[in-house]
Amino acid sequence: MKIDSVKQHIDQSAAKVYGLVADCSNLAKISSDRMTVASVSETACKIEVQGMPAISFERIEAVPYTKVAYRTDYQNATITFFIEEIAENACEIYLSFEGDMPFFAASLLKGPLKNAADTIVGKLRTVCEAI
Repeated sequence: MKIDSVKQHIDQSAAKVYGLVADCSNLAKISSDRMTVASVSETACKIEVQGMPAISFERIEAVPYTKVAYRTDYQNATITFFIEEIAENACEIYLSFEGDMPFFAASLLKGPLKNAADTIVGKLRTVCEAI
């Protein structure tokens, strides 16, 4: 299953946005209200989601200023942030979720995962523009 968030315009350089999403210790700033960061390092973190088991994230790819990917321990999923520079101090970003989900679970999770992805990139925009 693949889910993409809405694309958000951010009035910050791609380098600043990349720096924020590439460092796991910043994920607490952009997580949703239903998420709590349990442990964190620069390349990995564990997030507790209300009503679900904790999920661990490990950074598996970082292409400066364009892409940051994390692997989760949940359903062999990856979460990738794509950053596109559109001007010196402006970029667009979206989040893509890909995971192996059983068919019946995919239909139940698609809506909540899409909402979570949209919320995360929206918070990312707010945090980045406040820097």
